[in-house]
Amino acid sequence: MSIPPPTIRRPPIIEVAVVLALILVALMVGFVLYNRLSPSLSTSSPSPTATPLNIDQLAQEVSSIRQLPLQQPIVSEFQDEVQLKQRLEGEMADKFAQEDLASSQQVLQFLGLVPADVELENLLLDLYGEQVLGYYDEQVKTLFVVERPNDSQALVRFTLAHEITHALEDQSFDLGRFSTPRFTGNDDQLSAATAMLEGDASLSTAFYLKANISLGSTLNLLFSALSQDNSKLENAPFYVKASLQFPYEDGLRFAQTVYETLGWAGLDQAFTVVPSSTEQILHPEKYLQGNDPPQDVEIPKQAELEGWTLVRDNVLGEFDFRTWFRTLLPEDEANRCAEGWGGCRYQLWQRESKVVFLLNSVWDSTQDAEEANYGLEMFLKKRFGAAGSPFAGGSEYIGESEVALLVPVRDFVQMIIAPDADLAAALLRALP
Repeated sequence: MSIPPPTIRRPPIIEVAVVLALILVALMVGFVLYNRLSPSLSTSSPSPTATPLNIDQLAQEVSSIRQLPLQQPIVSEFQDEVQLKQRLEGEMADKFAQEDLASSQQVLQFLGLVPADVELENLLLDLYGEQVLGYYDEQVKTLFVVERPNDSQALVRFTLAHEITHALEDQSFDLGRFSTPRFTGNDDQLSAATAMLEGDASLSTAFYLKANISLGSTLNLLFSALSQDNSKLENAPFYVKASLQFPYEDGLRFAQTVYETLGWAGLDQAFTVVPSSTEQILHPEKYLQGNDPPQDVEIPKQAELEGWTLVRDNVLGEFDFRTWFRTLLPEDEANRCAEGWGGCRYQLWQRESKVVFLLNSVWDSTQDAEEANYGLEMFLKKRFGAAGSPFAGGSEYIGESEVALLVPVRDFVQMIIAPDADLAAALLRALP
C-alpha cells in the first residue's frame, strides 16, 4: 500500500482456498441460510466419504446449488506441492508482478507494516505454499487441486466445490475481466472485486457442505483443517495476514447479505455492477442501496518533485485504513476511525535515499475526517516518537531526517511526509 498499505495481491491463478476461519464461517452460514432460504435443495446426496471422487458429478451438484449452468466440462488436474511452488514462482516472475511486489514492499516497509528484513515475494510464496489447496486458472480454463498425503476427502471436496464455483463464474461472466493488471492504480477496487468473487464461491461452498456432507464428514473436515500447518500465516505481519483473509471472510459476509436480499440473481448482478470499493464489501447495505460511491481524489503533478521517481500511485480504501489503524488502536476504535471513507489517493516518491509520501483523502463528513485524522495522528506519533506541534490548522512532526504535515480541511485529510520542512510545506500548498 503505497501509503496505507497497498493491498497485497496474489497472482491471478492463486486461491487461498482453505483457512480454518473460512470453513467455520462457511459451515455456520451454510446451515443457517440453507434451512431458512433454500428448503428446495436436496440433501439426499451421499456423504463424500462414502463415494469415490467424481469431479463431473461434483460440478453438476455445485452448478445446481449455485444456479449457474455448466456450459462445458471442467478440466481438472491434480498436482503435488513441488509443482504448485514451481507454478507460483513462474507467476511471480512475471514483469508486472515483480514491479507490483517491489513497490508494494517499499510502501509497506515505509509505513512500518512489514519489517525491513522481510522479502514480500518470499513471504507470499511461503504463505501460498502453506495455504493453497486448490485454484482455478481462468487463462487455461483448468481447475488445479494440490494433493497432500494427509488431506481428507471432505477437505478435497470442499476445495473442489469452491474452485468449481469459480469455473462456473468464468463460464458465465468471464473472470478474465478481473485480472490484476486491469485494476492498475486502484488496489481498493481490485480488493472489492476479489472479495465479491471469493464471497460468491464461499457461499456456494457453504450450501454445498450443508447439502452434501454428513456430520461425520463435517467433523473430518474440521479436524483436517485443524491439522493444516498454518504457522507461516499466523506469524505473518498483521496487514499481510488480514489482506489474505479479507476476500474470504468479509467477502462471504457480503455475499450472504446480497443473497438474503436478492438471492443468487443478486450475486449474478454483482458481476455486472461490481462493488467499487472495499467500503461496499464491509457495508453491503451501501452496495445494495446503490449510494455512497467512492469519489475520485487527485494528487496533481508537483513541480517540486521534478527529478524524483514515482514508486507507487494508488488508492487506499476503508479496509486499508481499518487494518492500518488496527496496528495502532483497539479494533473498535480503529474501525470507527476508518468508517465514513469517501475516497483517497496516495503517492510514494523516491530520489536516491530520500522518500516523499503524499496522502489526499476525503470523508463523508467533517466528523468522519476528524476521526480519520486521529488515526493518522497515532501513526505519526509512533513514527516520530512524540506529538506534533500546531501547523496551519493541523499538526507538524519533525524528525532527524523527515518532516510530516497532517492537515484536516472540512471533509478532507491531507498528509505529507518529506525530507525537510520547506518541501513538505510546498507539497501541501499544491494539494487541492
